[in-house]
Amino acid sequence: MLLQAQPALLTRPLKSPWRCTTITRGAYHIACRKDARAMAPLILASRCDLCKDNPLPLDPPPQHGGRLLIDLTGQRFGRLIVQHLFKRKGGMAQWCCLCDCHTGTLVWGKKLRSGLTRSCQCFRRDAGRINSTTHGFSHLREHRIWYHMLARCTNPQHTHYQYYGGRGITICARWLLCFENFFADMGTAPSSLHTIERKDNNGHYSPENCVWATRQEQMNNRRVNVVLSLQEHTMTLKQWSVYLGITYETLRGRLSRGWSVERTLLTPVMHRA
Repeated sequence: MLLQAQPALLTRPLKSPWRCTTITRGAYHIACRKDARAMAPLILASRCDLCKDNPLPLDPPPQHGGRLLIDLTGQRFGRLIVQHLFKRKGGMAQWCCLCDCHTGTLVWGKKLRSGLTRSCQCFRRDAGRINSTTHGFSHLREHRIWYHMLARCTNPQHTHYQYYGGRGITICARWLLCFENFFADMGTAPSSLHTIERKDNNGHYSPENCVWATRQEQMNNRRVNVVLSLQEHTMTLKQWSVYLGITYETLRGRLSRGWSVERTLLTPVMHRA
């Protein structure tokens, strides 16, 4: 039978609810399995969502070993907020706490008050992640461009070293120092089609000589390009081909036959009937 029932918080779920013996759970005293069946829904409904257990009552605060149990409910310790009392052992108490990362954890009250425990281990993970992070930009496409730029100019084992470092192309000291300086000067690439380009193809990598350019724009700045000037306009042979509507092969063939620049660019294409 139910010996006593008072409006108070429940404690842990019954481990042996079918024994015909008196079992005390906080303010509830259950004497037989029939009463245990009746109390089961109430016990389950009062369980904590974090520790999946029933909170222990604290009103009035019990004394253990001559020491008054300090109620820490609702107090914050670092990232932890105490939810309820989980377990008592002698003069010590274990508390169910909610961390700022929405994780539940059980902590002894002594460790909370002394500052030994201030999170659910998430602080240690976050600190390790911060300590292992240099600048946090290694996932950016601009970082890969900067890295390969350094390799082309400083690593003799690089495939294209002969076209960059082998030709005396260097990188300014500011960009060699760190990626942050490079990113501050160049900013984000306008699109995924843009990469770093030197205005002067024989110049060095520096803020004054570098811009973001597409592959087509870079092709127009190659050393092997044929550059023609006509009536104050200077363009590569490929650009003249697009501008005049004459195929690149036709213009190049005219030059190879010894035609002048004016005759090459101004002579219309004769189409066969």
